[in-house]
Amino acid sequence: MLILVGSFLLLDRLEFIDVNPFALFWPVVMIVAGGSLILQTLRPRKTPVDADGSVSSFAFMGAVKRSSNAVRFEHSDLNAMWGGCELDLREATIPPGAEASVDVFALMGGHKILVPKGWSVDTRVFAFMGGVEDKLVPASGADAPRLVIRGTVIMGGLNVEH
Repeated sequence: MLILVGSFLLLDRLEFIDVNPFALFWPVVMIVAGGSLILQTLRPRKTPVDADGSVSSFAFMGAVKRSSNAVRFEHSDLNAMWGGCELDLREATIPPGAEASVDVFALMGGHKILVPKGWSVDTRVFAFMGGVEDKLVPASGADAPRLVIRGTVIMGGLNVEH
């Protein structure tokens, strides 16, 4: 995508084409937003919590709140563009010594993850012009359930708390 945009700007600069790229900004934003909505309706619907203990959320210019009370929580995907997702795992369980994961992506948006006390949380999130805030009390014990949070936050935020 960067190569395509860079090539377009280079052709404009070399005067092979004569288009003001800033005049195309809002039409491109509207096309991307409309395409996203169309693709979202074509996707098969899933229940908020799957039978295998996973939770998936996507927010585009809005907010999504999900919670899980899975007996064996395993995985979650949180994706937000100009919006936010909140995931409440305080009623979910991970067996002692086991590991679960949460994959996050935020573009000019944010995520909030609520975890129960006693879980060991490993945050491996890359933040570009954004932030990751971990408000957790460290878990004690070698066999504490472990939650690994990984992903990318661009001009947004991630909060992890009890």
